Amino acid sequence: MWTIEVDQVSKAFASDRGRVVTADGLTLTAAAGEITAVIGESGCGKTTLLRMIAGLETPDSGSIRFTNPEKPDTAPRISVVFQEPRLFPWMTVRENVSLAVRELPGSEKWGRTDEALKAVRLCDAADAFPKELSGGMAQRAGFARAIAQSPDILLLDEAFGALDALTRTVLYQEFQALQSERRMTVLLITHDVLEAVMLSRTILRLRGGVIDESFAVPFPYPRSLATPGRPPAEKRCPRRRSPDLRNVFYGRKRRN
Repeated sequence: MWTIEVDQVSKAFASDRGRVVTADGLTLTAAAGEITAVIGESGCGKTTLLRMIAGLETPDSGSIRFTNPEKPDTAPRISVVFQEPRLFPWMTVRENVSLAVRELPGSEKWGRTDEALKAVRLCDAADAFPKELSGGMAQRAGFARAIAQSPDILLLDEAFGALDALTRTVLYQEFQALQSERRMTVLLITHDVLEAVMLSRTILRLRGGVIDESFAVPFPYPRSLATPGRPPAEKRCPRRRSPDLRNVFYGRKRRN
């Protein structure tokens, strides 16, 4: 499995307001086979970070490395799921998903496509067009397209953000099951603290162009809204209180 290593990366853009710095010596590690969430307020540079890791943007300085001791001379397969599914409206769901593996021979291409549709429970909608899908179904199609090529690294850019609360909760459960089966290295970009706690093993807060806080999420998978808010007493560290993630993120002090 692959580890993502971002080392002293800097990135700035020119705008009408002057020079905008989105990364300023940013360093982080996303553990192999785990879900790592990056949270932060709108405009803090989360999506720019993801685009640099995906190779869609180039850092001004610093380096981004992908390491796997078992495959030292190869590059990882990387897929991205965006906030909107971005399906071609003139193609069926099956045809949209097959675009990710279009270079494969016909039988293998359709086999991988159907396997991905089965993984996200969309087999019954394979011949539907995007306009016939609900928001949750369309986002499932986006996930299917991303996993059809069996990625080593999956980048999620607010992938659940456009969904209503009930659909989002269902997809959280489905994604946890998918990750349990495939064990991809996942970087989740989100501004939703609850989403980060529900899905990730580690939460990193991006602010001022750097990672200024890191939180380990101790709860076992699978998680849901019914997951207890604290680990069992025998697993707690004595005399140590975990930070309240919502208060830390939104800048409120916790009362003792």
